[in-house]
Amino acid sequence: MGPSPVPKYNNATNAKELLEDIGETVQKKVHAAALLRSGSALLGHLSKATFHTRQGVQASQVSDPCDLNYQYHTNVTGGFGKNNPCKNRPNVRFSDIYGGQCTDSKIRGNDTNNGGACAPLRRLFLCDHHLSHMEEHKINDIHNLLLEVSLAAKYEGESIVNNHPDKNSNGNKSGICTSLARSFADIGDIIRGKDLFIGYNEKDRKEKEKVQKNLKKIFRKIYEELKGAQTYYEDKDTDKNFFQLREDWWNANRKEVWKAITCKANDDDKYFREKNSNGNTCTVNKCKCVDGDPPTNLDYVPQYLRWFDEWGEEFCRKRKKQLENAKKKCRGQDKEGKERYCDLNGYDCEKTKRGRNMYRWDYKCTGCFLSCSHFRTWIDNQKEQFLKQRNKYQTEISAGGNGSGRNRKKRSSSGSDSNKYDGYESKFYKILKDDYGTVDAFLEKLSKEKDCENIKDTEGGKIDFRNVNSAKNSDGDDSNKTFSHTEYCQACPLCGVEKKT
Repeated sequence: MGPSPVPKYNNATNAKELLEDIGETVQKKVHAAALLRSGSALLGHLSKATFHTRQGVQASQVSDPCDLNYQYHTNVTGGFGKNNPCKNRPNVRFSDIYGGQCTDSKIRGNDTNNGGACAPLRRLFLCDHHLSHMEEHKINDIHNLLLEVSLAAKYEGESIVNNHPDKNSNGNKSGICTSLARSFADIGDIIRGKDLFIGYNEKDRKEKEKVQKNLKKIFRKIYEELKGAQTYYEDKDTDKNFFQLREDWWNANRKEVWKAITCKANDDDKYFREKNSNGNTCTVNKCKCVDGDPPTNLDYVPQYLRWFDEWGEEFCRKRKKQLENAKKKCRGQDKEGKERYCDLNGYDCEKTKRGRNMYRWDYKCTGCFLSCSHFRTWIDNQKEQFLKQRNKYQTEISAGGNGSGRNRKKRSSSGSDSNKYDGYESKFYKILKDDYGTVDAFLEKLSKEKDCENIKDTEGGKIDFRNVNSAKNSDGDDSNKTFSHTEYCQACPLCGVEKKT
């Protein structure tokens, strides 16, 4: 039997499909290597978890992650909501008002000169609060760790489903599954020590630092209990992060975590990709294959690229709404049924002649003034975020994933040759650079995302991320109107407009 055919990644229709296709290949490689190292030694079972109580250590009575309740099924105790994964997490996961976070000091690996990643709003308030209160003498084996991670996944999934904009949609709800897949991948990066998000304020930063300190201690405990497989995970890094062990634990338990995060998904919630992790076709209901296997491999896509793709989708979705609002407030009929043609300053263009210094403000144009003020500020900010992420692409490709994240260079060079840790990111970038070694090739796929393709209006212009002018506040790029202030939010024509009869 000959070798498997090489996938044709350039056949992907959009960025999300491309990331999934390469992620599938990487997942297969990582999974095969993990089996050779430890077999099933890292596979956790909720039914084997134990709870540390005042009465002593008690065996778990739960085997289904959907039955988990943070008030009863956790080893995080001490009161004050420490056991609540979603404590202090606001429900603005998909707000049209608030945005993500691109500030260099809040994203690991960001560089003013070389660009950076942007954490989406969904990620900022991920339900993992209780992980910062884990204690290694209670969460001391593969089963108890699976319990806490599954608890985070279950409540994160519930938050996603309850707050998603497609929740009440009668059409395709694949967007819900996509958001679950993205949070699933972010949880995976937290566990593996690869999360780029440092925190949105000092309190949040300290909480995230505690999570990583706790995980290092927990994985040391797990390492000490390994027998035959222990030699594969000897960590000569002075920080003792156990990155390879963490990656293999995630690979062994990701299916159970996916079950947890999809607990609240509905029967008609289907992922856009109806395949299992190995690429075999499967029937997807409640965002998972019938056998419970994840239909996604986004957890084997570098976080920066996942976030960039998510940013592109969110930009197109919000831009469409913003343009519709500007058109509604600046053109058409007002509340009294009168036709209007307003400009960004609140002037009535039928009575304004800028060429003669004649300006006529009108109350019916107030909405246009407010809408355009917000839109112009928003679109300029979005362009800055885009350029920041675009500039990072070439750095990441060149560095093979070592250009960002937690101690990338340090960990890749630690240990002997046999124990050298080569994370999934480097495997991903090695494949990506063959067909998508330049940022333009990737941006072409990013422009093809469904929400971007659905923008058909001639006034707003077609989305084209490839040909964007790098000037900070340039209003459009000739025929490319991706970041244009739109004709609805321009000043009145020099000679005004004639009133329609």
